[in-house]
Amino acid sequence: MEKKDYIPSHDEDFDVLQNNVYTTASTKASQWLISSQVISELNVPRQRWATAFTAYRNPATRTPAVTQEKADARKAYEPAFRTFVQGQLVRNTRVSDADLRSMGLPVHDRKPTKPQPPTTRPELEITFAQILQHIIHVRDSESKGAGKPDHTIGYELWRYIGDKPDPTYDDMQLVEQVSRLRHLVEYPAKDRGKNVSYAARWVNSAGKGPWSEIVSALIP
Repeated sequence: MEKKDYIPSHDEDFDVLQNNVYTTASTKASQWLISSQVISELNVPRQRWATAFTAYRNPATRTPAVTQEKADARKAYEPAFRTFVQGQLVRNTRVSDADLRSMGLPVHDRKPTKPQPPTTRPELEITFAQILQHIIHVRDSESKGAGKPDHTIGYELWRYIGDKPDPTYDDMQLVEQVSRLRHLVEYPAKDRGKNVSYAARWVNSAGKGPWSEIVSALIP
């Protein structure tokens, strides 16, 4: 579902919101550690908006030129207003949730959610392009596409080279940590014809996910 914009599309509502925010922020600027320069810089496009909107609201002065100036003034002011709200208020720890609500601004979770280790497993496919090469293709077990799970750095690629039947994860050695979902592994000529078993697991900043199934292929 698309998130609702906190800035109203209707000019009357936008004017009420910006006026409330600007007045409150100006009053509490020292308490919230907002510099007077920042307030002054915001007030430049704000004053243009106030003048243009006042003229537009008066039927006696509402000409096509005034209507266009009102639109241009809002177009110039709104990005500056958004930047001020996000940089000086929403991300300002001195501004409480109650303060944001009182100004008509949305309250979001300002504490980043601690990531959890991956819960899904990679799925591996081995293809051959040239002799002494394997191409490892990786996708997520729960994904309809080929993307990595959210917040995942990449995956650890492990392997066992040898003729042991049914090798386990304990038999394997870490090859490297890989970020790309298509990865080339090259072998020296002495390994041609040997059997290689691979496994992988997703990695993120919180830890490692469950193992993939083990897949095997001959080195061409």
